[in-house]
Parts: sequence; structure tokens; C-alpha cells
Amino acid sequence: MPKKKKVQKKESKILRSNIRVIDYVHIDVDREATRTEWDADDITEYHRIEGIKVVDKGEYGDISVPFIPEHGKNYFLVCVEYDTGDSFHRERGKMCFVDLYEKYEDARATCDKIYRDMKKYNEKHGLKGADDFSVKIENSSGSKYQFSCPWKGFFESFGGTKIENVNLVG
Repeated sequence: MPKKKKVQKKESKILRSNIRVIDYVHIDVDREATRTEWDADDITEYHRIEGIKVVDKGEYGDISVPFIPEHGKNYFLVCVEYDTGDSFHRERGKMCFVDLYEKYEDARATCDKIYRDMKKYNEKHGLKGADDFSVKIENSSGSKYQFSCPWKGFFESFGGTKIENVNLVG
């Protein structure tokens, strides 16, 4: 009887950095809630992105990236602006951080993908199934993944994408 070969387990270390976006948000109240129990203030958010920070292991970040950011290097943060709310109030100027890229071209490709996806979503008039509420994009290493889209929904309104040029802070 032949001997079984021992299979050595290779430990693959997947490099991931959790990133927090340094985002200062100013909120204006456009309309104060009335006295009804369901009402809430209508607000508008204004964002000023100052940079990115790598968070310690065990802390939550805004984005997980497949590289270790370095000081003095430019990175490209893909953001989506959108409005949301419900029957009783509106929230304008919301911002979603999608992904961080080392190359501008990769960030631009993600923005283009989101626009194409939104065009398809709007043509279907939305609310057609779970796939309509996510988009498949690529990260900096070329791996594809599903991203859940908070800018899609009955009360949501897509405002557009933008690319912020950011640096490591701190």
C-alpha cells in the first residue's frame, strides 16, 4: 500500500489595510421637524475630505484595501454623492466611500462602471431584485467584488461620482 504524502499547509498572508477617511461634515437643517411623531428634520451635508488614516488592527475603517498606504504618495478615493430619506424627511449631500486606488485610471474605471450600472438601473425603473442594489467593481489589485449601493432605492437619488486625491495623514 502506497504511503500518503503529507500535504503542507501554506499560510497565505493576504495583505489588507483598514482605512479611515478623514471627512469633516457640516450639516445644515433645511427644515425642522414639526410636532408629528413621524417627522424628522430635512438636512443637507457638506463634506471636506482631508486625507486617509490606517486604523489599528481590530478597529473599524471606512474601506479595506489590498495594500499598505505610504506617506508622501497620492491615492484616489472614489466617492458617490446621493440623497436619501423617507416619506417624512430628506437628507441631501450624503457621501459613500467606495474604494481607494493607487492609480487614477483604476479610480476612473470604477466611476465609469458605477455610471453604467446606474444607467441600467434607471432603465429598469429600479426595485427589480437584490442584484439591482449592488454593483460589481474591481479593487486596486484587480480582484472583483460586489459593492452594496446605498444610493439605490425607493427614496434614494444618485448625485454622481467623484474622485478625491488624498494622502496618508498622521
